[in-house]
Amino acid sequence: MIRPLKQTDYTVVKHLSQSVFAASEEPYFREAWLLRTNASLGYWQSGALLGATLCTPGKLEYIFVHGDYRGSGIGTQLLHATLKQCPTLYLVPVDDPVVHRWYVKNGFRLSQHQESYRVYVRHTHNLRKR
Repeated sequence: MIRPLKQTDYTVVKHLSQSVFAASEEPYFREAWLLRTNASLGYWQSGALLGATLCTPGKLEYIFVHGDYRGSGIGTQLLHATLKQCPTLYLVPVDDPVVHRWYVKNGFRLSQHQESYRVYVRHTHNLRKR
């Protein structure tokens, strides 16, 4: 079941995020949690959190899935449910070509590319060609 994250979910969401991300992400995760919107969702199965998205206004800050369930489609389901709540999002993914291809496959396009980061955006409408 996918549902919006509640304040009472903080501990379990934090625990899952710590199993996925480096400890250096903790302050950024905490800030994203405090600024999260209703598009921040959790994927629950038998009472266990298997994945989550954290969105701040206009930005997908985090999407993560328990290691035992990666490749099962949970991340894609979470992403699509999040996009139903907030159809125009941008994100700065980790520097991994597999992750970049996954976002492109799911409707995001590279908008800005600097040496240290890439910004991807998703629009719900077609842009005019020049």
